[in-house]
Amino acid sequence: NSGLDPTHIAVLYFDDLSDGARLGPVASGLTEDLIDRLSQVEALHVITPGGVRQFRGAAVSPDSIARSLQVGTLVAGSVSRSQDQLRVTIRLVDGANGQQLYSQTLTRAWGDLFVLEDSLTADLESFLRQRLGETIAARESRLRTNSVEAWRAMRQGDAARDDARVLDHGGDLAGAIRADLRADSAYVRASALDPHWSDPIVARGWVAYSLAYLSDSRSLAEARAHPNPREVSSGPLFFDEWMHIGLRRAEEALRVKPGAPAVLALRGALRYALWNQSYVTAPESVAAAEGDLRRAIQGDPSLAVAWYRLSELFRFTGRFSEADWAARGALRADAYLADALRVHTTLFYTALNRERYDEAEQWCRVGRARYPDDVDFRSCEVRVLGWSGRGRGQVAKTWRLIRDIEAGRPEEQSGALWAERRLLVAAVLARSALPDSARALIRLARTDAADTAAAWMLGEEAWVRLLLGERVRALALLKRGVASSGQMRSYVAVSSWYTALHSDPGFRALVGEPAATP
Repeated sequence: NSGLDPTHIAVLYFDDLSDGARLGPVASGLTEDLIDRLSQVEALHVITPGGVRQFRGAAVSPDSIARSLQVGTLVAGSVSRSQDQLRVTIRLVDGANGQQLYSQTLTRAWGDLFVLEDSLTADLESFLRQRLGETIAARESRLRTNSVEAWRAMRQGDAARDDARVLDHGGDLAGAIRADLRADSAYVRASALDPHWSDPIVARGWVAYSLAYLSDSRSLAEARAHPNPREVSSGPLFFDEWMHIGLRRAEEALRVKPGAPAVLALRGALRYALWNQSYVTAPESVAAAEGDLRRAIQGDPSLAVAWYRLSELFRFTGRFSEADWAARGALRADAYLADALRVHTTLFYTALNRERYDEAEQWCRVGRARYPDDVDFRSCEVRVLGWSGRGRGQVAKTWRLIRDIEAGRPEEQSGALWAERRLLVAAVLARSALPDSARALIRLARTDAADTAAAWMLGEEAWVRLLLGERVRALALLKRGVASSGQMRSYVAVSSWYTALHSDPGFRALVGEPAATP
């Protein structure tokens, strides 16, 4: 152990590898912008440009620089240009021994220099923060076991989990399932080699969590593709079975390490997922999940996953201010961007639900810039207009945005998301005194979405019906939605969508409130 803290970082000035060293200003700009961005992360201590300038162009070994600056991690890089392409290579280096941990090369078309540098800096920051998180987690995990072989098995499991995420992102559900099962086998070996180490047991719990969603998605995809969906077998285990396996892992880990925040975060996430997907319905189930997650962040305020799951729980139970508070806590705690996309998504939706549309637009801009391929942020402008827009000009703008989203994307031209966009346009039409057009779109948006998705679509149609003044029809739709997914009840009770129904005895009975006294 060198004693050097990996959260103490030095970003060395990037090398200019271009002919005639013509990219010096670009190399310096990228370096200093990256230092500035990383310096804003509370969990990191970053050496200033003045501190690293002395090593610019110097023939000094990385470990010597690290010892001189007392940093556990070095970032080095280079820039080069080939015709109209700028190439930037970045390396993450272990300050203790000078070994390269990770590297990545980014290529961008040469263009507006300020836009180019900003885009590259954002991508470099994202890469570094994620890789730093993995590196630091691995080092901390290594200190919790005395078995080198157990730690190696744990690392093999982590690598397989990375493979599963990549495969899942690429749409290979079967491949992702196989990779997660390989990870589980590696964690079993690690646990057998060190029975007193809780990390591999917790990791197995998260694998079960992942397999629950992967298996559910694969079953749905197979059912849709099969000529007779009833003949489709989802495999040996279903969503709730995997979740209960995860809960058993959490209880096992708590026996090894009672009260551990990381284990409470896992158990809370599993309990919430079972409630959210309607596998358990008792109010005490979601209360138990909340209790676990609150205790997790009390025990370890840097536990971003617990903050995020808590924000999601608050959001879907209609506690929007608390959801915003927890999501901001996740953003502060998530130094390594493990859950950044989902946190930004929650912040966007909680702003909408609190009717803070300027704030929602701000989060929409941030999300589109950082996650241009994400399904939520591709449609976030449409959502803001659907919630707040009125007038023919806003109707035309909403349609224009939808055409841009769906152009050249066959997968966007049908299904539940396609239908939901039509309901959002219908909401703008209803506010714009165009009821016939709104009703025509409602009919067009009827979908065969299954289970929970169908319930929420009923809730969205009920909202548009209220905008059209159709209170009786709206209440009937809400009753169908809540009957299909009881988890909607707490959201429906407080959502601004249904304010017009709050005094209705049928609505109050639906959400479990006593009837108003005459």
